[in-house]
Amino acid sequence: QTLVQWKNDGEGSPPLSLSIEGGEFAIGGGWGWPGTDRPTDPMPDSRSVGPAQLGTWDDWVIRVNFSADTARGSTSVWRNGENVLCDWHPRGGTLYPDRSSYLKIGYYRSPAIGRPSTVYFDDVRVGATLAGVGPLEEDPLTG
Repeated sequence: QTLVQWKNDGEGSPPLSLSIEGGEFAIGGGWGWPGTDRPTDPMPDSRSVGPAQLGTWDDWVIRVNFSADTARGSTSVWRNGENVLCDWHPRGGTLYPDRSSYLKIGYYRSPAIGRPSTVYFDDVRVGATLAGVGPLEEDPLTG
């Protein structure tokens, strides 16, 4: 179940996404890696960023340094103010070679998941600094 993608232009899977896998939130990507020396081989990589809990609200801050160079492309993640992933360098980078990325938000899930589900997105912000994107002033569920 994918919630957020930093989607590459063109076809294919994103270089970076926030998903739920096996009851855990995970940040990962690389399934559509189109590198010139490995044109058909994906480079998947992911890291858990904590358990997914039903009926709870989470505040996420995700910092991405976009680069196809794995030494430079990195991601850090804060969940509810706690740093849960620090300066992770996915093996496929955070940007595919010769591509650009854009933020795409939505609830993508396997058709094999039979029971209904709902995800709420609120107050999505994009900025160049932490001060530019957070923190939230109040709890969106209780006001």
